Amino acid sequence: MAGKSENGQLKTMFLGLLMVFFFFLALAIYKRKEIIALSSVEEGFQSSHSGIGSQNRETPDIYYRFFYADWCPHCQTTKPEWEKCQTNWNMLKRQLYWENNKINYQHIKLEKINCEKNGATCRQFDVQSYPTIVLSIGSKNIEYTGNDRSHTELMRFLETNLLENGVRYES
Repeated sequence: MAGKSENGQLKTMFLGLLMVFFFFLALAIYKRKEIIALSSVEEGFQSSHSGIGSQNRETPDIYYRFFYADWCPHCQTTKPEWEKCQTNWNMLKRQLYWENNKINYQHIKLEKINCEKNGATCRQFDVQSYPTIVLSIGSKNIEYTGNDRSHTELMRFLETNLLENGVRYES
């Protein structure tokens, strides 16, 4: 008889744990839908604004540009690193938005510009050598001067300069 009683208690405990598990699973699914809905609203809010430092949580036009020429050996080694940087940025910008003081990463555009095909754009940025990497925050241009052009250093340059230039939502 004692064996059946212990068996019944184990079954009851197992069913209780199972119910708790499904409760938290349902809660997680519900909260995930709520977060996705919230992020969709915020993306709509963000895409309808531009400018720097205003009371309405506006953001500047931000471009991170890689100017290159196909014949340049330094460009040939930097180009795959830039592409990794672009891929990583696209994957991380949502996560970084939530984790880093709500810096607005949504409007940042990473561009690859071939100066042989887009000479006017390269002249506009006074590109004198290849590769040239420029972060533009509004009308301010910040040139990357580092020798290490790995995707991690390119990302670090971008994130550091965004923070230093106050690209974030006002609280």
